[in-house]
Amino acid sequence: METDEDLLTRSIREPAAFELLVVRHSGALHGYLSRRAPGAADDLLAEVWLRAFASRGTYDVDRGTSRAPAGPRLRAALYEVLAGIPHVRLAGSVKDSAGRQGTAIELKMGYGSSRVIIEPRTSRLLEAISVLRASPGGEAGTVRRTYLSAGPAENAPTPRTQSGESTANPSPQPKG
Repeated sequence: METDEDLLTRSIREPAAFELLVVRHSGALHGYLSRRAPGAADDLLAEVWLRAFASRGTYDVDRGTSRAPAGPRLRAALYEVLAGIPHVRLAGSVKDSAGRQGTAIELKMGYGSSRVIIEPRTSRLLEAISVLRASPGGEAGTVRRTYLSAGPAENAPTPRTQSGESTANPSPQPKG
């Protein structure tokens, strides 16, 4: 299977290759946009892909080192596209909860706001913050997710219980 970086590079010569990126990532992007901008996700998704396609030749393949499912080149393209969408603004240089320097991108809507902090060298997501405003009879709240590491799920450490025991299912023992 071609990586996102390979597809993005190939799409410069063969524009139809970009469609594979759209198919591969539209579900996750639409879900993200639906949570952040209910009612506008379809239009925002179309705008993201139009701008990403138009800008696909301007990204440096060697920009980062992360091997997350969406590679650094595609993530960089999508984060830069997000900053040009209505209701989204580049908030500039900030520190996340862990004290790491990053670039903030904010989405402000009537129900509240969302902010993502991106590490500029690798385009890796450092933190995501959602703030919900109280509506009449409703509740307000803040959700903060800080990402200390990222990578393929199969490389993740096995979670442990408070007593230190592994939560992974033991391998079945052969019979006989």
